[in-house]
Amino acid sequence: MRILKEKHTERDGNDCLIKASTVLLEFSDTNFLVISTEQFIGGWTDNAITTSTWEFKNRDEAYSKYNQISGGMR
Repeated sequence: MRILKEKHTERDGNDCLIKASTVLLEFSDTNFLVISTEQFIGGWTDNAITTSTWEFKNRDEAYSKYNQISGGMR
């Protein structure tokens, strides 16, 4: 397994801190995974972590999804 790209951000929300991470992993020439997580930290939240994953058999499609997700991160 190899990490091809990763991005981490933190921003203030409405009375909370929002931490987000996105990573693009390569397992083989035809096995890629994009993982995106968001955690809301604050007194009114339960500090929940939301995770989404996408699987790809094509490097270009995996990079495209990674760029779409990481480009929207603030």
